Parts: sequence; structure tokens; C-alpha cells
Amino acid sequence: MSQVIRIALGKLDPTNDDHWTSDGTPRLDVVKDLGGVAVSRAEVTGAAKGFTRANPVLDDAAPVTDGDGGADAGAPAVPGAGSGGATADVDGGAEGDAEPEGDADEAIEAELADAEGGVADAQARLRKALEDMDVVITRRAQESAGRTTAQDIKAYQASQAAQRQLNVDRQRRMAEAALVDKSVA
Repeated sequence: MSQVIRIALGKLDPTNDDHWTSDGTPRLDVVKDLGGVAVSRAEVTGAAKGFTRANPVLDDAAPVTDGDGGADAGAPAVPGAGSGGATADVDGGAEGDAEPEGDADEAIEAELADAEGGVADAQARLRKALEDMDVVITRRAQESAGRTTAQDIKAYQASQAAQRQLNVDRQRRMAEAALVDKSVA
């Protein structure tokens, strides 16, 4: 999470008033927009201690811009940064400090592999379900092959007549049971 916050902070433009609060700290809504995740002030402070508009430094050793106001040669310029020369600290810190980036990269790669595995599993389940549904459709088509609408109507009427007879029998048994209860009482 702190790597995402640091990348978002690296995209802030010290010359853009909309990126900063009145006391010079990064606006949380802008950091959220640039990083894609909601953050708290404590998370921003923890990810880049001392990072302010006046001191746009992402770690203790490497500032976001170089001394003459131009872009830092080691990091790509942030689009829309203007002539202030703000750059994104893409590698997560000073030269040789690849450990946080490596962990973040590995986590992202693992998440991607996991998601791809989930997609492959879902596609396999979908193929199996489609095959099963094809069997059901074929069976239903074979069962109804050669049947006419008139036959279907007669079958429906017969099932309804059988249902009505069951209801009549149930009502007769209930009436008999009620008569037995009255005679016992």
C-alpha cells in the first residue's frame, strides 16, 4: 500500500495548487485519484515522512526533482507536471533500494497469476456447464420428438384431472375425520 501511495505522491505537481492543502500537505482526494485507493493522512505520512509541497522528497535521500528544477534523470517526467519538473519516483527509492519494489512487484505478479488462474477455472466450469446443458437440451428434444401440440394439451388436461381427483379425495378424508372427531366428543 505504501508503494502505491508513494507512486501517487510522485505524481503530485508542486506548482499545482489543487494538489495541496493550505498547510502544504498533499490533498487526500488527489492522492486517492492518482493512486486508485482511499488513503488516510496517517498512511500518507507513514509512506513518505516529511513529504510536503515545499519538500517534495519521497525518501530521505532522493528528492522528486533535481536541484535545477529539471526532471530527475533517473525517473520519468509526470505528465501534466508543467515546468516544475516533478517526476514520478517509479523505482520506490534510491539506487540499490530495489527491495520494496521487488516485494511489490512480486505481490502484483502473484495477484495477476492468481486472477488468471481464477479466470481459467471459471472458463473450465463454464465449458462443463455448457456441455451438461447441451445434454439436457438434447434429452428434452428427444423426449418431445414426434409429439404434437394436441398431445401436449391432452397430457396437461389429464394431469389436471388427476390433481383435481387428489384434492377431492383429500377433502373427503378431512370431512370423514371431522365427523369421527364430533362423534367421539
